[in-house]
Amino acid sequence: MMKEFLEDISLKKGYNRSLILNSVRKYEPVSRTRIKEVSGIRLASITELVKELSEKGFLREVGVGDSERGRKQVLLELNSRNGFVIGVEFDADHVIGVAADLKAGILARRQIHFPDHRREAIIAGIIRIIGEVIENSGVPREKLMGIGIADPGIVDSRRGVSVFSTTIRDWHEVPLKEIMEAEFKLPVFLEESTRSKTLCEQRYGAGKNIDHLMFIEFGKGIGCGMILNGELFRGFSESAGELGHMRVIENGPVCNCGAFGCLEAVSSLPAIGVRAVKMIKEGANSAILDYAGGEVDKIAAEHVFQAARKGDKLALGIIDEVVKYLGIGIANAVNFFNPQMVIFDAAIGQVEDLILEPVKKMIKRQALDISTRQLEFEVSRMGEETGALGAATLVLDKFFEIPQLKIPDYL
Repeated sequence: MMKEFLEDISLKKGYNRSLILNSVRKYEPVSRTRIKEVSGIRLASITELVKELSEKGFLREVGVGDSERGRKQVLLELNSRNGFVIGVEFDADHVIGVAADLKAGILARRQIHFPDHRREAIIAGIIRIIGEVIENSGVPREKLMGIGIADPGIVDSRRGVSVFSTTIRDWHEVPLKEIMEAEFKLPVFLEESTRSKTLCEQRYGAGKNIDHLMFIEFGKGIGCGMILNGELFRGFSESAGELGHMRVIENGPVCNCGAFGCLEAVSSLPAIGVRAVKMIKEGANSAILDYAGGEVDKIAAEHVFQAARKGDKLALGIIDEVVKYLGIGIANAVNFFNPQMVIFDAAIGQVEDLILEPVKKMIKRQALDISTRQLEFEVSRMGEETGALGAATLVLDKFFEIPQLKIPDYL
């Protein structure tokens, strides 16, 4: 009697429901017998809960398969359209939103660019994009389960507050969770954008099922997301992975964070353009200026890359500096975290010849042999919606989360 009583406690049933849903999510199409093998739940309980979950529309039967003994087994899969989530990723000049089903299949995608980089305009753009992807999802609004937001700065995910960003002006202590929950009356989850992209890569991209992973983002800033022991790593105050703010030059250029000599201040895309402008204004001759249409203040990283490919000495010298410090920074991180794989974002892949290959050689040279002997390098093959899909995945993970089984307070 006591055994049956304990098995019927609602906490246990909730725990078992989550185990069943996650077993189907991971192994589908899967039989009830296989669910028993991977979850340890009694077959009678599985049968009862599968019936309940099917009636609620979360599971459905998809044919039959053979068991080891040759018997036919009815197979189950998630009913992906029985719910959907929204993921949003933004920066100072754009916002991308996706609607995704229960299997993270993209139902709708929208992107807008900001003519105005002010705080109010960014918040309004996020609200607009969420509304548009909800409308375009093709799924009834009442099936929307939550919203995930990938933020370019440091975040406090527990409070749902964007603490600050070095790439957006006037972006400090922004209560995005509170704002969006008041607007849409749904749960909202906030994550840092590089970590959202890292999660997306580990679930669906080049790093699928890799338990020790580093994702390097190269753009306006330099970010690093980490999967350690299969889990997204945030750190105590959620500032882990700020590779761009590693100090690499004594008394170097000032960084947007307020410190001097940060990797981001010497090797990010804006830093490359700034370095070229400074040297040309000081009298250096370079074809970089020609690629910028003769306007020195319009020089950007792309013009440096174009000139470097033509053998321009100034451009090649700037890139050598970028490679040196980027390679040292990543090598230090490799020594510290010992990943199985390093994934570079698509932006570095576009300059593979100039930056990626030299950086990989620098990492091999600078990091310990034991850390790099089996280290794999990949370039992201995901699209522009990587951060938004990663944010949507956070919401899905909350839905599928297995509750901790503990003694209730009332016992």
